[in-house]
Amino acid sequence: MRTFVFAALLIQASVPSRGSIEGVVKAGTTLQQFLPNARLELREGPGTPIIVRSDAGGRFIFSSLASGRYRLFLTEDGFIRQEYGQRSPNMPGVSITVAAGQQVKNVVFRLDAAPTITGSVQDQEGNPLADILVTAARRTYDFRGRPTLTAVASATTDDRGTYRIFWVDPGDYYVSAGYAPVRRSGNDDETVRATYAPVYFGGVTDPEGVRPIRVEIGREINGVDFRLRRQDLAQIFGLTMSDITRRPVAATITFIPTEDANVARYGTQSSLATGTFVISEGVAPGSYIVVGQSTSGEKLAGFTRIKVPSLPRFFLNVRLEFNRAVPVHGRMTMDSELVPDIRQSRIVLMPAEPGAPSPAAVSPLADGQFVLADVIPGEYFLTVANLPNDTYVKAARQGKTDILETPITIVAESAASLEVRLGSDGGRIDTAILDGENRAVSGARVVLVPDVVRRHRPDQYRVRTSTDDGRVTLRGIPPGDYKLFAWESIEPNAYLNADYLHNYDGVGLPVRIGPGQNGPVQLRLIPAGQ
Repeated sequence: MRTFVFAALLIQASVPSRGSIEGVVKAGTTLQQFLPNARLELREGPGTPIIVRSDAGGRFIFSSLASGRYRLFLTEDGFIRQEYGQRSPNMPGVSITVAAGQQVKNVVFRLDAAPTITGSVQDQEGNPLADILVTAARRTYDFRGRPTLTAVASATTDDRGTYRIFWVDPGDYYVSAGYAPVRRSGNDDETVRATYAPVYFGGVTDPEGVRPIRVEIGREINGVDFRLRRQDLAQIFGLTMSDITRRPVAATITFIPTEDANVARYGTQSSLATGTFVISEGVAPGSYIVVGQSTSGEKLAGFTRIKVPSLPRFFLNVRLEFNRAVPVHGRMTMDSELVPDIRQSRIVLMPAEPGAPSPAAVSPLADGQFVLADVIPGEYFLTVANLPNDTYVKAARQGKTDILETPITIVAESAASLEVRLGSDGGRIDTAILDGENRAVSGARVVLVPDVVRRHRPDQYRVRTSTDDGRVTLRGIPPGDYKLFAWESIEPNAYLNADYLHNYDGVGLPVRIGPGQNGPVQLRLIPAGQ
C-alpha cells in the first residue's frame, strides 16, 4: 500500500501544474457596466483557439493552461473588437505569459461602442437604388510598402436605397458605392439591370481627390450619400488553355482590381470545359489581375494583367494560359561552423504582381534543404522569417542573381535552386519605450529602420511590440546604421513606404548596430495622430 501511494505521489509530482487566466469585461470607459456573454478567444501559436464567454457579471476564466505565451482577443456585437494590451484597433496587443501553475488575474477589458456609417444611394434622377454595394475601405500597405485600399466592411442598400455599415473600428475610411449586375438565375431571358459607375463618397473616382471620412468611437456617421450615373461596362470574352498541351482547361477565374481608383468588386467566374468564359454583365474600367486555376485534372494555374478602358460598348478578349506549378529547391547555410537549429524558420515567396497566387511557406530541414512546392511561373520576392537567435539573411542568390535586390524569376521549364546564406554576426538592442511623462508604454509598435541606402529591402527592418513593462528586444539585426521609432498607432507595413516615413524621419533615434549586444536605449513614443 505504501508503495502504491509513493508511486502515485511521484506521478502527480511529475505532471506539470496547470495555469489560468481570469478577468472581467466592462462596457465603456466611464459607465463601467459589466458585459455578459462577450466572446473571448485565447490563442497560443497556430493551434485551435480556446473560446469562453463572460458570465452574467462580466467575469471569465481560462483554466487548465499549459505554460506558454498567449494572445487574448474579445469580440461583442456593437462594440469595438479588442486584443489584450492593444493601444488602438489596428495595432497588435501584448501577449500574456503563463508560467507552470501560475494564475494570471485581473485581466480587464473596457469596451467602447463601435461606430456605424449610414446613408442612401440614388440614381441621376433622384430615385432610390436597391441592391447597391457600399464598401468602407482603409488605406493599407502591402509587404513592399505599396499603398492600396482594402475593403474592411460593406452593406447593400434596401428597397428605399438606404444602407447601414455596422460596427466598424474608429479611423479614416474611403466609402464607395457601385453595382456590377449579376443574373440571379441561369435564365438567359432574365432582364439585366442598368449598370452604374462605382464612385467614392463625394462623387469622384480618383482617390487622390477623395478625403476620407473620420469615424470616431461610438458615433453614427450619417449622410454618406451617393448619386450614381449610368455607365456602359465592358464585356469580357475569355479562353483558358494549357500552355503545355495547347488544349482548353476548365477553370475558376478571379478579377482583382490593382488600382486604388477601382472600387469595383467581382465574384469568382468559371470557364466551361471548352475553356470559354463570358462576363457579359460588364466589368468597370480599370486595371486588373486575372487569376485562373484549373478545376479538374492536372493542377494548373496562370495569371495576366488587363486594362479595361472607359469606352462605350467596349469588349475585350482575354487569353489566360496555364502552366504547371513547379517545385523550387533551395538550401540555407551559415557563414560560420556553428549552425543553430533552423527548422522553425519559414521561407516564403511573395508574388511581385499584387493579387497573384502565392505558394505555401515551408521550413528547412536540419541540413538546410527546403522545397517550395507548386510555384506558378512568374516573379517573386523572397522572405525568410523566424530565424533563430541573432542570425539574419546575409545573402541570397538564384544562380548569379542577387535575389535580395531583385525579384526571383520562376520559369516553367526549370527553376534554378535558391541559395540563402545566414549571417552569424547579427546584433541585438534593448529598448525602453516612454511617453511624454516618462511612463513605460506597452503595446507600442517599435520599428528599426535601416539607413536610406537599404530602405528598399524589407529584410533589413526589425519590428516588435513593447511588452507590459514598456520594453522590447530587437534581435538578428544586420550590422549598420539605423533609426528607431515607436508608434502608438500605425498601419502594418506603413513604415516601408518612403512617403509615409518621410513625415517622421526627424523624430527617429539614430543608432549604430554592431555584432552582439548593443544599447540599451530609451525611445520616446510617437502619439497617435501625430
